[in-house]
Amino acid sequence: MNGSNRKILLLGVILVLTFALTGCTYLSNSVGQNLSGEPVATNAVSIKNFSFTPNKITISAGTEVTFTNDDSTTHTVTFDAFNSGNIKSGSSYKHTFDVVGIFNYHCSIHPSMTGQVEVK
Repeated sequence: MNGSNRKILLLGVILVLTFALTGCTYLSNSVGQNLSGEPVATNAVSIKNFSFTPNKITISAGTEVTFTNDDSTTHTVTFDAFNSGNIKSGSSYKHTFDVVGIFNYHCSIHPSMTGQVEVK
């Protein structure tokens, strides 16, 4: 293989790797995960494996957030001023956040489960 063919082959390998890595980054962010641990901009929270995912979200005022219980047991979404009541497995709770601020929440049945909604 001469030098010109090696350069073309190397360029092809670099392009393939670049596209592969870009695709992996896109997929991991498209499911609501944030690799840096910062709040995620989404309006859906899954309750699964005794945790809220993502556990920190950032939304605009007036946004409705849906909390879906994908776990096998009952949970709650409890804020200081309001709560969901019991959310059975497979059910959801929706709340519209109209006030700007940071709102921490937990499951009143499993207090170690916590999350946060930041409304901008």
